[in-house]
Amino acid sequence: MAGLCYALGRVLVSILFVVSGYLKFMGIGAVAQTLAAKNPPIPVVLETWTGLPRFEVLGYALALIEVLCGIMVMIGFKARFAAAVLALATIGMVLVGLDVSTWQVALRTAVQAPFLQSMATIGGLLLVAAAGAGPWSFDRRSQA
Repeated sequence: MAGLCYALGRVLVSILFVVSGYLKFMGIGAVAQTLAAKNPPIPVVLETWTGLPRFEVLGYALALIEVLCGIMVMIGFKARFAAAVLALATIGMVLVGLDVSTWQVALRTAVQAPFLQSMATIGGLLLVAAAGAGPWSFDRRSQA
């Protein structure tokens, strides 16, 4: 029963990232505009290397990370690594999306719920990163 619960939890956490990454791919222009408005420190040289605007490159990178690592956590393939990458990406998105100077306000206002949901998601990912994929996973099959 514990193995089933663990696998179900792993799938439910990862669905968020697979869907979010897919939606980022489908609306990359809006993602790039949002990132440009937040202006995270992204090297301009990315535009030279890729021929795309740097915030669009970042949007594609985030979408790819979310989809690939989300699927990896979902099926339990290299789940520790994938969960750690998703946790770091989520921390980065929280830091970019929520100005650090407004964190006190965030804990008292309407953005409190999304902020706390992000913290809970990071917590779930850290549990997978620490404990591994569990008994119903590709990682477990490769050990057998």
